[in-house]
Amino acid sequence: MSSPLGKRTKRTTSTYIGFITLPLIAATLPFLVLTGLGSAFLPLMSQTMEDPGYDGLFRPALTLHNMAEGASALVIALKTKNVELKSTCYSTGVGGIVAGVSEPAIFGLDLPYKTPLYAVMIGGTVGGIVASILRVKAYVMGYSTILALPIYEDTIVGMAIAIAVTIVVSAIASFILWDDRRLEKMS
Repeated sequence: MSSPLGKRTKRTTSTYIGFITLPLIAATLPFLVLTGLGSAFLPLMSQTMEDPGYDGLFRPALTLHNMAEGASALVIALKTKNVELKSTCYSTGVGGIVAGVSEPAIFGLDLPYKTPLYAVMIGGTVGGIVASILRVKAYVMGYSTILALPIYEDTIVGMAIAIAVTIVVSAIASFILWDDRRLEKMS
C-alpha cells in the first residue's frame, strides 16, 4: 500500500528534478553531515524504498560523497610532506571509501584546510550528474561505501561508473587545489 506522499515524491524528485537534485545533494552533503543533517534523509529514503521501491537520490548521493571525501584525502596523503597530516589523510581516505565514514575527513581536512572541501564538492557534483544521467537506483537500504555496490542491483554498472568519475574528478581537483605551503602559513 502506497501513501500519497510516496507517489508525489516519486513524481517530483525522480522524474522531474532528479538530474538537478542528485548532484546538488552530493555537492552539499559535507555541510549537511557537518551540521548533523545527514541523517535527515532517512525517513525519505525509507519512504522511497517502500514506494516506488528504490532510492535514486539519497543513497547514491551519500555514496558519491563518501567516495569524493576518500579520494580527496588519499591524494592529499600522497602530495603532502607533513607526516602527521599524511597519516590522517590515509586513515580518513580509506575510511571514506571502504567504510563509508566521512566525518573524520570533514572535521580533520575539509574544515581546517578548505581546499579538500572544494574538491569534494566538485567531485560529488560531477559524479552526481553522471549518476543521474545513468539513472542509478539503490534497491536496498545499505551502507554508503564501495563495498555496498550490490545494493544498486541492475544499475550497478552505472553506479560503478559514477563512483569512478567521482573519484577521478575529486582526485584531480584535490591535486590542483592542494598546496603544502598553506600548512607553513597556518603554523
